Formats: sequence, C-alpha cells, structure tokens
Amino acid sequence: MTALLSVAGAVETLTRALAVELAPARVRVNTVRFGRIDTPLLRSTAGLDADAAIAAAGSSAPLGRFGTAEEAAASALFLMANNYMTGQVVTVDGGETLT
Repeated sequence: MTALLSVAGAVETLTRALAVELAPARVRVNTVRFGRIDTPLLRSTAGLDADAAIAAAGSSAPLGRFGTAEEAAASALFLMANNYMTGQVVTVDGGETLT
C-alpha cells in the first residue's frame, strides 16, 4: 500500500510540474485519480457472483457503491473540454479519500 501511495504522490507532483513547464506552449496537463470503478475486467476477476462481490466491496464507500465506467469517462471528458484547467488532479472515488 505504501508503494501505491508513493506512486500516486509522484504522479500528482509530475502533473503539477509538467503543467507549469508546458504552460507557455499552451499544453495542459491534468490527472484523474480513480477509486473503485466497476469494469468488465474487474467483473471477470470477481468470481461467479460478481454482482454480490462488487456490491459488498463498494458498500464501504461513502456513496455505497463502485463507480461506473461512464462516470470515470465523464471526468476525463470534463478535463479535455475545459481549456483553462491545468495542473489539477481530479479524484473520482465516491468519497473514499474522505474517510
């Protein structure tokens, strides 16, 4: 877990540094940090009763469920559509980082 947190911190720092360095060239750099997202790959590894396993695991999040692939994609599309946003880390995790 410590290694995962270190990598996340490094990616966030790199995002901010690149945003400052590339701003004069009008290149925007942002990051989306995803929490638990329900995807076909996750379902293939969850076992025979994937619905029950995913529902049980997602119940610990403040929103009480895993995110959907559509919700994850919407956050990336938001960053692409906003031409004045750079150097930001958008967290899409159903509030898990709050607990």
